Amino acid sequence: MRDGFWLRVLDRLISRAAHLQGQRPTALDTSQIDELFARAVQAHESGDIEAAERLYLRVLEHAPEHIDTLCNLGGVYGQQGDLNRAAQRLEQAEAAGAKSPDLLVNLGNLRQLQGNLIDAEKAYRDAVELAPSNVAALRSLGELLLGLRQPAQAQPFLQAADQHDPGNPFGQYNLGLLQTQLGDINAAVSHYRRALEIDP
Repeated sequence: MRDGFWLRVLDRLISRAAHLQGQRPTALDTSQIDELFARAVQAHESGDIEAAERLYLRVLEHAPEHIDTLCNLGGVYGQQGDLNRAAQRLEQAEAAGAKSPDLLVNLGNLRQLQGNLIDAEKAYRDAVELAPSNVAALRSLGELLLGLRQPAQAQPFLQAADQHDPGNPFGQYNLGLLQTQLGDINAAVSHYRRALEIDP
């Protein structure tokens, strides 16, 4: 009788293991991973941070060293205020040999959240040097310099960001702040009005 009991237990364990094995995620090919990543980016850009995190993690299940996913997931964690996980993902991307403006901007954002403005500025400057037309890098560096009350140093970066992305209300707002710090209130008001016209 005992033998029958243990055979039934063993049979159930084997059945359960087979069932669980059937639930394992199947390997995705490169185009499927790219599609999953694109969906994650779309969720991220639309502000659905939870969905973005879920989708980025699914990409990493199939491609653990997907550089862009590691960078963006670090950005998600930074937005959520989880600086430890943000640092972990960004450092993973860096260790994997990534040298992209997106990684550098995210590292700059992380350093800024950590209160390390010197390293934040260095990361943003490295991003601008790597990709001189990268709007996020230009804008981030300009905003940091404005925050440090260095409008003359911020000006070329904010103007370049606006040239590459002229319809962005945040760009106009930043130019308004810049002109305020430079003491040109009429120019500042003009930029603030333009920002409100773009996005009332």
